Amino acid sequence: MTVLHYISDLTHTSSMTKTVMRMIQATSKTVDLHLLTSVPLSENTLAALREQLGVTVHTIGVETGANPLHYIEYYKKVRARLLDINPHIVHVHGAWDIRPAIVQRCASRNNMVTIVSPHKGMSPEIIDIDFWKSRLWRILTYQAMMVSKSTAVVAVNEKEKNDILNLGLKRRIEVLPCVTSEQTLWAMGTALVEAYRKALDSSYRRFLQKEERAFLNSVVKKAVADVDVKVEIPSINGLSFRRISFLAYDEGATELMQRGADKSDIYLPQAIDVANITRYKTRKAKILKSLDEMSQSLPAGRIPESQMEERRAVRLISKAKELTLKRLTLYNWVELYELFRYCDFNEDIVAEELRQCKLKGFTKKLQKRLSERFGLKEGYMIF
Repeated sequence: MTVLHYISDLTHTSSMTKTVMRMIQATSKTVDLHLLTSVPLSENTLAALREQLGVTVHTIGVETGANPLHYIEYYKKVRARLLDINPHIVHVHGAWDIRPAIVQRCASRNNMVTIVSPHKGMSPEIIDIDFWKSRLWRILTYQAMMVSKSTAVVAVNEKEKNDILNLGLKRRIEVLPCVTSEQTLWAMGTALVEAYRKALDSSYRRFLQKEERAFLNSVVKKAVADVDVKVEIPSINGLSFRRISFLAYDEGATELMQRGADKSDIYLPQAIDVANITRYKTRKAKILKSLDEMSQSLPAGRIPESQMEERRAVRLISKAKELTLKRLTLYNWVELYELFRYCDFNEDIVAEELRQCKLKGFTKKLQKRLSERFGLKEGYMIF
């Protein structure tokens, strides 16, 4: 794991500087460390960071003054350096300084996982200092966005966590243990690496390759499609099975993936217990339930209760419409395929009911997608 720390001025004597150095020291043996700063370091400091802690140091200066062109140029330099290093995590330190905000924004816009540590800068005591003259315009222009748009926030204590929660800027907040000895320094390093891994695992979709998604779709297709449907399964070599496992779990397709791999005589690496890996909740996470579980009622129509298969077909298609195609999990798509392929319902009754419920156009789209995904044949399509 490659981690890039950003701090504007590491030469400044402050509690933030000491904490950043502790973080670097605590993780120096477990991650590949880079340090980006705006103020050049002394030769002695550089030597200590490089030789004792194995840190690669980068310096990007920015001209001071009110000219916004200086910061546009700074953004370009930061972007070039970030793309060159290509870190897994960009850990930004500081508050009320536009330079860390620029680094955070640049990293986020280039699809990188960002961690922000305000170092108590978001406490009410700090915000109240020159609020109307200094803090308010900074909050509105960059400070609030810097915190809210980050992948997660690392706080130095519980009070800082509560201060940020009370501001309503972020709920993904990790708290580091206080360092008082070598043992607690090790605990800080462990907590930091866990926070980094949690942020990465929660953001795995950013790094999904087309081949990884194609592999999962192919093995699931192999698991459920007819024998005469040809399925070309991409090689898993060079792909991240961890990301594939997360995707399969979030699509409700872990068992289907294993079944398809067994049918294709493909050996999968040792299964990852995704269910017990801690990740952040996402606002637009798909619902891991079957369409049967989610659809309890039938749209207003005329199918009698005795025709259970017909009622179920309309109910599932109606629920799929309600969720929208983008919100359907891979498991839901398999449910719909098996509905059309194997369920013995009267197509004329279902078709008429779908027309009454204004679902004909949606059903056509659904069948087209099922044909593309699993090779659903024309004889099993209602429209």
